[in-house]
This record gives sequence, C-alpha cells and structure tokens, in this order.
Amino acid sequence: MFVRNTISAILFFLLSFQIFGTSARPSFSLAAKRSPSASSVAASLQYRTNAERMAAGLSPRAPTRVVGSGQLVPRNPNPSPISYSGTVKVKNASNNSNLGYIQKGLTGGGRFTISSLSSTAVVVSLSFVSSSSPLQLSINSNTPNWPYIGGAGATLQSNNNNRVSIVGTNSVPSGSTPQNVGNSSGSNGSESYIWKFNPNTNEITAEWVNPNGSTPAVYIYYSSSGANSGLHLSANSNLSGGYTRVRLYLS
Repeated sequence: MFVRNTISAILFFLLSFQIFGTSARPSFSLAAKRSPSASSVAASLQYRTNAERMAAGLSPRAPTRVVGSGQLVPRNPNPSPISYSGTVKVKNASNNSNLGYIQKGLTGGGRFTISSLSSTAVVVSLSFVSSSSPLQLSINSNTPNWPYIGGAGATLQSNNNNRVSIVGTNSVPSGSTPQNVGNSSGSNGSESYIWKFNPNTNEITAEWVNPNGSTPAVYIYYSSSGANSGLHLSANSNLSGGYTRVRLYLS
C-alpha cells in the first residue's frame, strides 16, 4: 500500500511539472520573428552592394529597375539646306552705290560682267546650310554649257596683282584646288564652290583654294573696259590698274 502511494505521488509530481513547464514557456509570434531589428536595418544601410552584404552574411538585395526621366534626342548633324534664288546686285565696296547686276552674257574673255538693266541679269539659285559652308551659284538663266558661276585661275597672293576670272564653269567638289573641268574662259583650272552666303544681309562673298591648298582672303573686283573687262577675284585688298572693288548681294 505504501509503495502504491509513493508511485502515485511521483507520477503526480512529474505530470504537474510537465503542465506548468509548458505553460511557462515563452511564446514568439511570426510577426515578431519577421520584424527587422535596428541592427539589421543598420547593416542593410551599411552594406549597399550585394558583395558587401554577402560578405557580412546578409542576403543579397532584390533586383531593382532604374527608370530614366526620358531619352534625349540627338541633334541632326546634317541640317537640310535652304534654297534661295534671285539676281545678283553689284555695289561699289567703298561707297555702297549700285553699279548694276551680273548679266547673263559673257565678255569676249569669257567672264561675267555687269549690266545696269535687271532684265538682262543672270538668275541664280543656291542651297544654304550655314554661313561658313562654301556653296555653288547655279545658273537658272541661259548661259550655254556652263551651269555654275565660278572662278578660273591659279595662285592668289596678297602681295601681287594676280587675279582669278569669274566665269561659267562645270562643278568642282567643295574644297578642291583648281580643276580642269572646262570653263567659259577656255583656260586655267576652275572651282565652283567658291561662294558663301549671309542670309541676314543677303551678301555673297568669295573664297579661293590655291593649288597648294592655301586659302587666302579674297576680294571681288570689276573692270569696265579693256582685255580684262569683267569680274575678278584677287587676294590684294587694294588692287591697282583700274579695278573697282565691289560687293555682291542676292536680290
């Protein structure tokens, strides 16, 4: 009887310990386990790259997509040319007086010259891209065989009286030295991309590429009589011998 009571007391003690031990065990919620601690947040801020995070025992960041504010559209490197056409008015460079127009007909030496009548003026067209880009003056009116107003000659220098005749010519690539493509003077190589245009003033200016590739500043001159009558280019800013310095304007 004593043994039975002893065994019952032991079993009751063990059962009571199991019950109270279970009820006293602390509980953890799933939310508490998933809530980031201050230390984990600090670690996340400290280790910004995945390599740093993995070296510290952290999981890599989830991939993110970077969205730009918009795609820039590049400027057109080759703007479309603007077409102009009209007659070419000639003015005295010293006093800006009107001398007339470049006329359709050529002199006996094959040069363009001046007419006081607009009805006999040559009509030209040009394709303008920029004021620094050389261009051709295309002849719209009747000048047989020669589609462009250009220059025929050789080397121009500021310290002599060398001249280039303004003539009718076939086309020569821009930037070229004088080429034997045929021109109305019948001699010397010629160039056609010798003009520049200012749309703000309508002035047409000239340039010339010497046979050695140099490009001196040039001026436009007019001679009214003699074997050299007509329009010329020269690198001499004060050409002597009866030449009048002129300016050209599209009108």
